[in-house]
Amino acid sequence: MGSRGVPRSRANRDRHVTFLRNPMTHRLGQNARHRGLRAVRPGLFHRVTALIGVVIAYVKVDDADPVTQSHFRFQIRTFWIGLLYNVIGIPLCLVLIGIPILAWWLVWSVVRIVKGGLLVLENKPIVNPRSWLFG
Repeated sequence: MGSRGVPRSRANRDRHVTFLRNPMTHRLGQNARHRGLRAVRPGLFHRVTALIGVVIAYVKVDDADPVTQSHFRFQIRTFWIGLLYNVIGIPLCLVLIGIPILAWWLVWSVVRIVKGGLLVLENKPIVNPRSWLFG
């Protein structure tokens, strides 16, 4: 019997059984699960590397020359302010206020990262590493 009480033809029934036992379909289901896991892992990876980076910056900041020291302080400040934006923005996404906060955090982070990278390539210090905006 079919799903609506209509008898199935033998060919139709066999095709349905074959579809359920098809190893390719099973593999596709596994791939979908793995794609979901791959979507979670990069977020975890970036959090762990950010934490490792801020620990390294804390360890190296006192032994560095003034230019590098300003960049380490800028990185440390970027980490903590970014964490604050996320701690405030993520729960507020439930009431939709968090979405613009997280959008601002994304723009703010990219600007700080690009600015810091360009200045380090020119071997110039961050003018104001303790800034809440862009240094």
